[in-house]
Amino acid sequence: MKNKTEVEKEAIQYLKENRELLFHTYLEDFFPIDEKVAYFTAGPSGAGKTEFIQQ
Repeated sequence: MKNKTEVEKEAIQYLKENRELLFHTYLEDFFPIDEKVAYFTAGPSGAGKTEFIQQ
């Protein structure tokens, strides 16, 4: 069984070797925006913060 450090190293190596494929697969339809936006929410668990931001 591999330990956590070995798995982490293998994962990082995989990401480095497949960087272009991953970008094309997951980010091809996205484009950079000139104006950056950040949303900060606060509240208890289950209050609907994620749902509010996604709308």
